[in-house]
Parts: sequence; structure tokens; C-alpha cells
Amino acid sequence: LNCIVKGGFCMAFRSRNDLRVRGTIVFIRSGETGAGVPFVNIRIVTDSGPRKDYPMFRFYGESAAIAAKFERGNRVLVTGHASLRRKLDENRQPTNGYQQLLIGDSIEMSKRELSRYLNLTSDHMSEYDGGHMRDENGAFVTGEVVHTYEINDETAIVTVLCERSKNRDRVNISCFKRQAELAKTLKPGDVIAAAGLIQTKNMREQRKIVQSLVARDMALDPNPVKKENNGRKTEEKAD
Repeated sequence: LNCIVKGGFCMAFRSRNDLRVRGTIVFIRSGETGAGVPFVNIRIVTDSGPRKDYPMFRFYGESAAIAAKFERGNRVLVTGHASLRRKLDENRQPTNGYQQLLIGDSIEMSKRELSRYLNLTSDHMSEYDGGHMRDENGAFVTGEVVHTYEINDETAIVTVLCERSKNRDRVNISCFKRQAELAKTLKPGDVIAAAGLIQTKNMREQRKIVQSLVARDMALDPNPVKKENNGRKTEEKAD
């Protein structure tokens, strides 16, 4: 376990908010937020199992400058995090609704499969040409439960507060069947860990693709330790 010892107790789950996706770029676009902050959106198709998913990552700052150099059709590895942001109305003003963005922290060309096993530093052997590594689609989130929304008997959404460097992110985790049963027992302040993937659904009538973090496995921290809020961590704002 990722174990932190505080005050003689072991908090089994260190706060995490990690996304990792490997696949092929199918869409790339640059833009600006309502506050004039430049960004780059990149959508990836990833086929890591019985279904294909199309997660969209948004890159800011130095990561955006790097992301802008990639092209449609490139095979890439993206790492990032999820963050709930307030939706904006037609006048770019915050509303009471939220959307979950996938924020890209890094992006790089996907290496060939042999690079897992060999140090390909020779001028005659590229790290990138050759057989591609398999697609990946993974999400790992640990943090404190804010609230749980029960949709039906087999579906629930858990909102978790995660600490990441100097920021705090609220993340929605979709739970089905067995994971939903656990989700319904959670209360605010519980600390959980959830591992799963990013799932996307094409809402054709609304002309948009909805993306969710779906838990494949989830557990309750048996020894949570409450942290003091020193005021230095801030939650990310709406764009």
C-alpha cells in the first residue's frame, strides 16, 4: 500500500488523481478560455479492451505548447488528471452546473514495444519505429468523499476531493453494480481509492461526447487521517 504514517496511524491511501491513456490522436484544436488563457484540446481513440473510447484532454501552459506540435494520426501517451469545473453560459458566466474536464499534464510520442525490454540508443534502431505498444486507458483516484449521488439501484456517482501539489480537485467517479453497492455506504469524510478507466459515450442528438471516470475496483481506507487545511491549496476554477 501507499502508506503515510501520521500520529502513529497509517493512512493506507495517499491522495492521487492520475490518468494514463495511450492511443491515436483523432482531433486537435487550439483555443482560449473566457479569461483569455490559451489551451489545446486533443481527443484520442484508445482501444484497450472490449470497447473503444475517445477521451478529450485539455492542455494549458507549457504542456499546451508541446501538445500543439502533435498531429492527427500520431500515436501518443498522455498523463493527466480529472477536475470538475463550473459550466459556463452563452455569456461565458459560471452556472450552477459542473462538467468534468480531463487535464493533460504531459504528452509524448508512443514508443515501440521493444523499448520496454531494450535500451534502443543505437543510431540504427529507433525507439518509435516498429510495432506499437498496446493502447492503455487507466484512472486511479484516491481522496476524501464529498458526497454520493444515487442514480438508481445499480448506479451511483461519488464526488471525491483530491490534493495535487498546491491544488485541490473535485472528481466524479461513476460506480456500477458491485462498486455502486459500496458507494451507497460511503459518507462525507470517508477516504477511498478507486481504479478504473475513462469511458466515453457519443450523445449524437446533443452533438457531444460525454466522458466519465468509471470505477472497476474501489476500497474504503481503514485508517483515514484528517489533514489540516492550511489554506494554501486551492480548487481549480471554471474556465
